[in-house]
Amino acid sequence: MESDLSSKVTVEYHDPSGIFPLISRDLASRLPLRNLNWKSPSRPLRSIGALHVEFVPDAQTEASESDKLQRVDSYGSRPGAATVAKERRHQIPGLRQTPYLRIYLLRCDDKDTYKASSRQMLRDWLRETALPAQSSSAVNRSEDHDAAEWLILHVVIPDTIAASEPRWTAASKKEPDELVERPSSTTKWPGKNSRTVLDKIRADFTASSKSGPERIAQIRLQKKDVPPQLLPQTPVTQPYTESLQEQDNAWQDLIAKFKTLILMSFDLRVLQYEDDIREKGSQRALPGWNFCTFFTLKEGLARGFESVGLVEDALAIYDELSVGLDSVLRENEPGATQGTFLGDLDTQRKALLETIDAQSDTSRLEQLTSQFQELFSQPLDLTKKDYRGAIVSSTISLFDFRLYIFARQRTLLLRLGAGIGNLQQTKPSSARASPKDDNLTFAAEVCKRAALFAATNSRALRSGLTDGSEINSLVSSLVENIASSWTHAVLEQVLEETASKDLSLSGDKAQLTPQFQTLGVFSKKEAGGNFNFPQGANTHPARSSSLQRSASSSSQLTPQTIYENDRYAKSTPSAQPDTMSTIGSGIAVLASGRAQLLLMQRRIIEALAKQKGWQSGWAAIKEPQAMVDIDLDGEEETGADLEREALKASTSTAKIEKITNMVLSAPLSSALASLEEFRAVYEQLSKLAMSHFSTANHTKSADSVMSDLAILKYQLGDVAQAATYFQRSSATFLKTSWSYVHGEMLRIYAKCLKDLHRRDEYMRVMLSLLGKVVAHRTAKSLPRIRGTSAWLDEETVDVTSILEELVSFSGELPYNFNATMSEFFANINVSPEIMHYSGKDGFSLNVHFTHLLDEDLILDRVKLRLVLVSDGSQEILLQSDGPLTLKRGLAKLQVHSSVTTYGHYLIDKLTLESKKLHFSHEFQPKPQTTPLGITNANMSGRRPSMSGPSLLVYPHGKSLEIRTTLANEIHIDKIRSIELTVVTGRNNTESLDLRLKSASAGLRLHTADAAIIESDHAHLDTSQAGTLRLGAAGSEVVLKIRVPYSTERALDELIIKLEANYQTSQGLFSYLRTSAVSAALPLDVDVNDIFKSHALFSRFSIRTTNATPLQVTNVQVQESEFYGVRALPCPLPMTVFDKQPANLTYKVTRKDGQGELNKKEAALSLTVEYIRSDEAIFEKLGETFEQAVASSPFAALRRLLVPTLLNRTKSYAPAHQLEQAVLLNEFQVPSYGSMGWERLVASLTSDMRQGLELWLQEWHSNNHKLPLDQTKPAASSRKITLSVEVPTVDVLHTVTLRLDDSRAAEAVIIGRPLAATLTIKHTRRWASVAVASDTPLSFSYDVDASADGPWLVAGPKRSRFDLKPDDEETKVSLVLVPLRLGMHLLPSIDIQSVALAVDDSGSNGMSRLLSPGQNNAPVEEETTQPLVSCETDYHNSGETVMVVRETRTTTVTVRERDLMPALQRMPTATESGGARTALVLVIAATVSFIGKAFWQKIQQGGEQQQQKKKTGKNGKRKRRSQGGSGFKEARHENYDPEVGNASFFDD
Repeated sequence: MESDLSSKVTVEYHDPSGIFPLISRDLASRLPLRNLNWKSPSRPLRSIGALHVEFVPDAQTEASESDKLQRVDSYGSRPGAATVAKERRHQIPGLRQTPYLRIYLLRCDDKDTYKASSRQMLRDWLRETALPAQSSSAVNRSEDHDAAEWLILHVVIPDTIAASEPRWTAASKKEPDELVERPSSTTKWPGKNSRTVLDKIRADFTASSKSGPERIAQIRLQKKDVPPQLLPQTPVTQPYTESLQEQDNAWQDLIAKFKTLILMSFDLRVLQYEDDIREKGSQRALPGWNFCTFFTLKEGLARGFESVGLVEDALAIYDELSVGLDSVLRENEPGATQGTFLGDLDTQRKALLETIDAQSDTSRLEQLTSQFQELFSQPLDLTKKDYRGAIVSSTISLFDFRLYIFARQRTLLLRLGAGIGNLQQTKPSSARASPKDDNLTFAAEVCKRAALFAATNSRALRSGLTDGSEINSLVSSLVENIASSWTHAVLEQVLEETASKDLSLSGDKAQLTPQFQTLGVFSKKEAGGNFNFPQGANTHPARSSSLQRSASSSSQLTPQTIYENDRYAKSTPSAQPDTMSTIGSGIAVLASGRAQLLLMQRRIIEALAKQKGWQSGWAAIKEPQAMVDIDLDGEEETGADLEREALKASTSTAKIEKITNMVLSAPLSSALASLEEFRAVYEQLSKLAMSHFSTANHTKSADSVMSDLAILKYQLGDVAQAATYFQRSSATFLKTSWSYVHGEMLRIYAKCLKDLHRRDEYMRVMLSLLGKVVAHRTAKSLPRIRGTSAWLDEETVDVTSILEELVSFSGELPYNFNATMSEFFANINVSPEIMHYSGKDGFSLNVHFTHLLDEDLILDRVKLRLVLVSDGSQEILLQSDGPLTLKRGLAKLQVHSSVTTYGHYLIDKLTLESKKLHFSHEFQPKPQTTPLGITNANMSGRRPSMSGPSLLVYPHGKSLEIRTTLANEIHIDKIRSIELTVVTGRNNTESLDLRLKSASAGLRLHTADAAIIESDHAHLDTSQAGTLRLGAAGSEVVLKIRVPYSTERALDELIIKLEANYQTSQGLFSYLRTSAVSAALPLDVDVNDIFKSHALFSRFSIRTTNATPLQVTNVQVQESEFYGVRALPCPLPMTVFDKQPANLTYKVTRKDGQGELNKKEAALSLTVEYIRSDEAIFEKLGETFEQAVASSPFAALRRLLVPTLLNRTKSYAPAHQLEQAVLLNEFQVPSYGSMGWERLVASLTSDMRQGLELWLQEWHSNNHKLPLDQTKPAASSRKITLSVEVPTVDVLHTVTLRLDDSRAAEAVIIGRPLAATLTIKHTRRWASVAVASDTPLSFSYDVDASADGPWLVAGPKRSRFDLKPDDEETKVSLVLVPLRLGMHLLPSIDIQSVALAVDDSGSNGMSRLLSPGQNNAPVEEETTQPLVSCETDYHNSGETVMVVRETRTTTVTVRERDLMPALQRMPTATESGGARTALVLVIAATVSFIGKAFWQKIQQGGEQQQQKKKTGKNGKRKRRSQGGSGFKEARHENYDPEVGNASFFDD
């Protein structure tokens, strides 16, 4: 019985002294036991967070002093129950409930009392109760099902001798505050024994094994807690008072022993149950094996787990038993399941038959139906029937068996979630830290299992009620009502039990009728029993498994007791809490499970209402027509016979309905009382289910239930609410494949919208309905297997005249209504072949599609939009001519455009317009949306290969053409211009308007300053900004217009959008073109200036900027008012390459007699005329190809073929190929295959494709090389003019460094000083502003001679000098000493302007030399002279001097120490190569001697010639002074004895 269940561990105590009430209060304050860990060999570690304990007296104690006792458990003490007899031990272990621990409460005041009586009393108690359970014999081994440990608790009364015996002592001298138990005395001397009463008890009753647990404990009472009559009359003289720490240690020791001994008993029981279960399981194949006995035994193990708080382990065992029951049923014969193996529902079946027989007896009928009403009241209440007794006796039915198992599973799941039964009840403090979602997940699992159990067990109930009885309509109706009522009651009870405060929608159940409100989870009888706990207490032991743990505050304070493998130990709990699950998931799962139960309840009510002919939801929409059998051979019945049969049938139906209503449960009977009640309950359940699905985020399920509500509202006539529901749920059905459901939904939704006069939404819904019909028809045409279900047959949807009605409705809308064309038309295609007109500009395209609807559709117009690939803003709109009528099937249309353009266009959108109903089809894929919701709407990045279909639009060869180029003449300092060349072609225009728009950032077109050039056409109106009105122009007229422009920044390319609108006799036409004009200059000019005293030499370097060769045909430098220019000879024209610039030098002179110089007016003008080689080559290629096309049959394709050839040739012509063409005077034309003509030819019409491919191949074969003639002037010659400012300098210094020795020009001797003179001249010819003559100007020169250079300079290397008048010289004497051999430049001279700083002391102060720009240099206001610029013209720049050695005397020294090693290494005559080495040495010495003599003779001859020249006519030789610069006779030792190099002579 469920009331016999224990949610706690029972501890039995024997109290002969009546002292339990004295310790009950302190004991109850330390319960429940916390932090227990149990480990068995076959299971993982289990953690029990809180174990509830109930202390009950044994039979002897309760019988003797029941009126004085109090029962104590984990929730406190309460008055003892009345005297009861000892429970008879059941023969099946699973049905017994015995204590896990037995305690003897001993009061022993001194050792004498212990020896006299207490010792024997303990032995007698152990012999009778505890010791038999400890036996290890095979007979007593079966008693481990009720294994119990024992404990002796010595309760010490104050003022007794035992109270004066200390128990605790300090652990050590170092830790005096830590207490341990005092060791027992082991002395053998008489009179010296200090053993206490506790020591004697331990000595007598403690096991000798060291691994055994300690079973002796002691608790000392406080004097204030003991009644006076229990205190001794003569107190001890030296009482001992325990400290608080000693008291706490004593209680902790007692609690630890409780944990250890209880876990030992539990472990023994589990082992015994597992052994018995294993043994019974192995006997399953033997005859006579009984599953019920096996079930009872295994359930005993589950109840053992439940008693200690291991609820999940108990639940796993019940799951195994449920699976085992199904397995046993499959293994047995079908006939054995009811009768011999299990019981049946014979009682209920007999009551059902008696109910049918007692139709007229109302009182008897009510008595019989009350049995079924009791079945419906709390069907999961296990206290209503002795289920376990029926299991033991094997008489339980399959229906009751499954109900019992599910009820136990449900109880355990709910206890895991939030205690017994109701999730909304108050939780104890120990369970408040549990994760909320885990609790709700357990409740969700109850809902999940309840749905499966209700469906499965309802079939068992139907089978049990109809087994063995004749089945007719009345029996079938009664059984169906009973099964439906029971199923509804089970679902209702589970819904009540799983109601949670965390699920806000759970309270919505209260909105139902009162008949739907049931009682709590358990009945009062069940809630009474053994579960009479204080309010707010937990009703089962809380535990945390090894898989799912929760940290509580108490778990961190109490030590844990672990029992594993027959051993026990203590451990310290971890202070780290476990990770909690994600918040929110449990609520969603619970809401989903409860929603499924609500839908099951709704289906039950729907099925019962259908028996009365009431239907709601989709069943009412698609009601199958009942087939009636007609007797074709029988005679026709008369009207009277039909009336009698109808009356008889009506009476019988009323009786059947009365009986069937009586067996219904109260909630179902109320719901089916009338059609209104049925619909109200149906609506309420649907709303609850929808709300739960929404909470669980199951949008599809919620929308499905919402569609049911929409149908119900439509039946009730609430079309507004129905339309709202349809609007929210239709999107979900559209995404799924529920074709009929969505079709019917749209049909009803449309009716609602039509009644509400919401035309726009009505059109949207009806178009969606038409789309579903078309999709169904298209699917039927596919070759696949289709079902015949009417739920998928959309032919039942009547769509006649809908299209005509929609078109009519659209005319009343204030805006255009767009619909997707692909839903009503198939095979939509636009031909990529454009067709030109023979007598006018423009083109047309063919459009093909299939009309899928039966009705004809009148179209006002058809529009097609094309979008330029490179620029998404440029569009072309094509449309049809006049109204069109579309019939079912293939439609071919032609759309026209009066636009002339060239480029690749994307086929973007096709629109069919019928009044304001527009069917549109998007050919291009929709732009992707970023995760931030930003849509990339820029179409310029799309390419035909990555997008939808595209086509090439090109103009007719004789249509209007406008070319945009950069002006041929450019002046850098003036505003630039572009040139527009307008060719009217075959068009005789009445008006021609050009509209220019800048597409480059920073580009401004000055159309107001536009002018016509090179033409007699005089009409040009520029009054409107951005528009040029040219008026009328005849055919084949060429107009050139120059339009100035300006830019805010440097642009390499100008992008201009050009639109021309021109009127002819055939209508208005347009020309569209986006032109890209290269604005980057192809050349660059560098100027290098060299100042001389009377002229300025400027060298102009002209180079290309883009690696393209240039041909410079003419260069002119125009003189100005202040300067004259003369060009030096230079051959023109010349070709400029990337690495070979053109250099031209000009001599600039200053004109005399001019006033103050103005730089801008004095600037020179440089004009360069050039031809770009790429333009010349492509111009030549275009002219050649255009002439060939014009003379061919394909002249109309000139505007397509020529640009294609030029564009693709440019892409295949790199810069190095252009250089090669310029050098070889011929250009290599790409081949036919590399040009890709095949794709272009394939896009043309069939008549144009014929012969074009062969003609192109022939032209390429004949023109594979294009000859170039650079002697002929090209039409693409350009001119650029630059302003070149002549640089100015205030002072120009002419510097000359002259060596005084005339022979220095030939050679100088290293190390010999040379006298030199530095001469400085000045001129102010190149100054822009004349400086006053009285203004003192000072400069400084600097001779650059570095320390490691070839020259050593003596004299004033750096000095200041004052400026003198022009043509006056400043001379400085210097001495130069050459330091290195070879050719060396003379030292460089640099002259800088200096300033004389004025000291504060006055003009007589000292001046300091500072250069402009030097640190701490004075500014112009602080100096006596202005800061002027200067340049230096150094005449000796680049002049070199040869430095040689003096070679008059050469001394060769050979030391013996240097020769001996070499002579020692010389080989002997006998050695190989000795003669060769000696010969080499002799030859070397001889050559050295002869060379030295020859050099001396040459030197003497040179000296004699010099003396003759100096002697003159008189023949006398001038004597050279010692200080002269001639050669001095001296001896030079060129050999360094310290270096000791290996050379033997020096030249």
